[in-house]
Amino acid sequence: MTLGATRRLRAVLSANSRPSEVLNSLGYGSLADKLPASVSLDELLSEAEHEARCRRHPYLSSEHVLLAAAKAARERELITEYARALDQTRVRAHRWWQPRGRGSALRARGQRLLDEQQRTALERERHRP
Repeated sequence: MTLGATRRLRAVLSANSRPSEVLNSLGYGSLADKLPASVSLDELLSEAEHEARCRRHPYLSSEHVLLAAAKAARERELITEYARALDQTRVRAHRWWQPRGRGSALRARGQRLLDEQQRTALERERHRP
């Protein structure tokens, strides 16, 4: 299951087709300059989705893309900073709020999918070099 993206990220992705353009649009031109030219947008988004799944986030946001770009550029300080910020971000679930659609992440099926995605992402993380 591919994760959905936030409105901001969808707007940036629809307007840009290269990783450096995406990072420039997000306001991180200095990180775009450090990004290797061999990194494609699909690879960057795949890594960003992996980071979201590791944190059990049901969406893909610009912060996940920034962390993926920092990892591709091998910027240790940025990796630590972005990872810490994402780890502190929790998905809010209000008790009074009812999940809307059948595919809602707050329904039991969505929670099971998030659990499974996180489990496989963490397993993949353990086997990385």
